[in-house]
Formats: sequence, C-alpha cells, structure tokens
Amino acid sequence: SRLNELLRRPVFSYANVPYRLRSFAEAVRDPKQTVDYDAALAQHIEARVAAIGADGKLVLDAQGDVYLVNLLEKLLVPLLAKLGNLVLDGGIWLNTQRPEWNDANNALVGHGVSVVTLCYMRRYLRFLQELLAGQDGTVELSAEVSQWLLDTAAALADIRPWLGNGPVSARQRWEAREKRGQAAGRYRQAVYADTPFAAKVQQPLARVHDLLAHALAAIDHSIHTNRRDDG
Repeated sequence: SRLNELLRRPVFSYANVPYRLRSFAEAVRDPKQTVDYDAALAQHIEARVAAIGADGKLVLDAQGDVYLVNLLEKLLVPLLAKLGNLVLDGGIWLNTQRPEWNDANNALVGHGVSVVTLCYMRRYLRFLQELLAGQDGTVELSAEVSQWLLDTAAALADIRPWLGNGPVSARQRWEAREKRGQAAGRYRQAVYADTPFAAKVQQPLARVHDLLAHALAAIDHSIHTNRRDDG
C-alpha cells in the first residue's frame, strides 16, 4: 500500500551528475568511448552546493527548487535506459564505461551483451506488472520521460509480429535496436539542457501497461532464443 501511494506522489529527485553519454551513432562507432565529463557543469554544481547545500547536487527547476517526480517515473527511467540497449535475441549491450553495467561473470565493457542483466530485467518487469495490476486512470510524468516511454513502446510494438517464429534477422535486429537507441538519445539530449524537465504531462496508465507487455514479449523471445542456442 505504501508503494502504491508513492507511485503518484512527487517526492523523488534526480541527481545532477556531470557526465554526458554520447549519441547513439557515436556509441555504435566506438562503444568503449561513450561518456564525457562536463567540467563546466561540475564546477557549477560545486558552486551551487557552496551556496545552498546538498540540494545543489540535484536537478533544479526553473525557479531554483529541487525538481520532484513520483515513484513510477523513477521506476520507469532505469527500465527505459536498459530497453534502449536491448539487442533482440541477445541481451543488454554493454556499451558504456559505467561499471554497474559490466557483466559480473566476464567483466565485459563495450563488447558483447549481458544475458544476466536481461534476466534481471524480466524479474523487474514482472514486479512492475504486479505492482500496477488493476490500476488505470492517468499518471503524471515529466514530458521528456513520457515521450521516451511512447517512443520505446512504439518501437517494441513494431517488432511483436517478428516474435515467436525463431530468431529474427540481422536487419530486423539492427532496425529495432536503432529505433530504441535513438529514442534514448533524444531523451538524453532533452534532459542535458540547462533547464531540463520543462513540463509535466498526464499519461494514461494504459500506455505504461503497453510498454511493459511489449518489453516482456521481446525479453522472453530473447531468453528463449538464448536457451535454444545454448541447448
């Protein structure tokens, strides 16, 4: 009941981290060089911390107040980030220098995909489906997150007809990967602005249910393909 209450309650903040992920096209060109350090932003954050305290490390709105969102948005963002790196019939593309995305067994960075992360994503998806079961109406989301959700859900819906008939082709795999990668890139560019999260919108929960269903179908197909290849 506490989680359900927090799903719509805006009491969660975003950290303002002075790193910038490069575009999807740049990550494809060199998946081991995808993160830039923004020294100017780091200095700006330090100056804000000196002026207002620890809140200076958080994302602020146009009025200088801490930007707050609900729990559902905070749960959706890490899911969308990983869906943006899903390689159909494979796993999660290890394309960054972020250590928490390294494959725990192989310590891969930049090359290969993580099936471990894929399986944990499935558990996470089922948790979200159970948490939101029976809920309808609307939920307030940052406009940038809302658009990211819609773009990712649409890209996943496009591949549903391909699933269940064995592995997809290399061309289909690339097209699906590119659409979701570009959607994630557009989100990042929007929130890397000087004043991110310009507005909030009401999004039907049905759109969230659709995203979860499409994502689960793609992940299950990929897990089954991996099992067949291993068997």
